[in-house]
Amino acid sequence: MVAETTLAPLSEEPLGTNDKALWDYLEARIAHMRGEEDRALSLLNQAASPGVHPAITYRVYNFRRHLLDLQRDHLNSAQLGAQLIAIAPSADQPALKRSVWHDLMRVKATDIEQAAAASTETEWRGWLALAAIANQDPTHIASELPQWQSTYPAHPAGSPLPGGLQYLQGTPAAPSQVALMLPLSGRLAPAGKAVRDGYLASYFTARKGNAAPYEVRIIDSNRYATISEAYQAAVTGGAGMVVGPLSKNAVAELALSPSRPVPVLALNQMDGALPPGDSALIQFALAPEDEAAQIAEVAFGDAARRALLLRPAGAWGDKMEQALRERWQTLGAALAVPLHTPARTIIPPASRTAWASPAARPVDARSVTCSQNRWNLPRAAARMSTPSSCWHAMPQKPARLNRCWPFTTLAHCRFTPHRASTTAAPTNATGTSTA
Repeated sequence: MVAETTLAPLSEEPLGTNDKALWDYLEARIAHMRGEEDRALSLLNQAASPGVHPAITYRVYNFRRHLLDLQRDHLNSAQLGAQLIAIAPSADQPALKRSVWHDLMRVKATDIEQAAAASTETEWRGWLALAAIANQDPTHIASELPQWQSTYPAHPAGSPLPGGLQYLQGTPAAPSQVALMLPLSGRLAPAGKAVRDGYLASYFTARKGNAAPYEVRIIDSNRYATISEAYQAAVTGGAGMVVGPLSKNAVAELALSPSRPVPVLALNQMDGALPPGDSALIQFALAPEDEAAQIAEVAFGDAARRALLLRPAGAWGDKMEQALRERWQTLGAALAVPLHTPARTIIPPASRTAWASPAARPVDARSVTCSQNRWNLPRAAARMSTPSSCWHAMPQKPARLNRCWPFTTLAHCRFTPHRASTTAAPTNATGTSTA
């Protein structure tokens, strides 16, 4: 790396406190790009020594938060973010507060409680106490928020309250009836019934604690000519909120409906921007593109820096590859030429020689139609692509592969910065050097 070469002479120079902290910070970024996460965190700890200029400390802490988030250590990331607020520029504080809250909402409730019991810092305890309140049902949130505001009157999270908590202050207006608008017949019936059963199980559990004071009406959306007709039937029947529909096309149709007087919690996500409507339409879904980006983040956080992607051919695979490629390269990692794996395909000629040895060859190198071959193909590709240990976002048993997105056939490999000069650089599936 050019940056590493430029910084190397400074390691032997006498540096002042600020210069040394900045040198450690830059070295930590280089270590991070090489996948040496432990060394990067160690250098950042050195850089955050007493007496360092606040501007340098701010950069060091922000980068350390980035590393902690990549490693899914959201509790420590939130704590560091709470400390950062005190030295952050005014323009950065609103986004920083939202980031701290986002981290806390990804921490288990039990871990929040344990951290609160062990904490001695008043401001941090305030964040943890507010997160514990947010993990409760809306009725308890409304009753406990005033007490929190009284205990922590000048807390950074107090004005405005994060995560929309201010809308739960006072007595929340609950609908008298909620309509479940789901496909209970036809092709999507199994998925619709699973959602219905899960919702009702949670509903009856909440009813025991008087936390769901409304009726539930179940509507089979496939009994109507259009989803708009099913929605109007729910509104006419007295629903104050609609949960559904389930399919992407149905969500798009309802979003474009000229009249939508009752809020909707849709269980999928339409393509493109959501048009304005008479009331809220919340899209509660995880798009495959989001999963692709998350795979990239998890892999990068596990110190992987080179990826071999095996994905389905066609428009869907193109879209998944684009989402992963954008996030993967934004993080600073490299992606090899992807291998496309349609239902029945011959391994490309450029890749075929890589399967020549029995040790690297799948059970059947001519096609990947069966589950066992779909399992062996990415594992063999990972072996031939790199000499180092591999991280792959795949289930550990072939029998579980059918329950995963095809896109999870992703294998990526840790960067090996120091390789003996006498060792030949390995080649990947396309014959390109990975060194």
